[in-house]
Amino acid sequence: MFMDFRDQPVPPPWQPEPRPVRLTRQQEKRLGMVLLVNIVLLFGAAPLAGSSVVAALLWMAGG
Repeated sequence: MFMDFRDQPVPPPWQPEPRPVRLTRQQEKRLGMVLLVNIVLLFGAAPLAGSSVVAALLWMAGG
């Protein structure tokens, strides 16, 4: 099968991908604190809040 590539533009020259931006020390601390709070809420407060909602629904249902 023949493909005509005469009307195609020339591809741009190859460039290496830029390195990802590194977080500063303060940004790393903040990110760590956010992750810690989320983990604490995931295992600490969220199950309690969910169980109280279920208990309230059961109470309203009369069971």
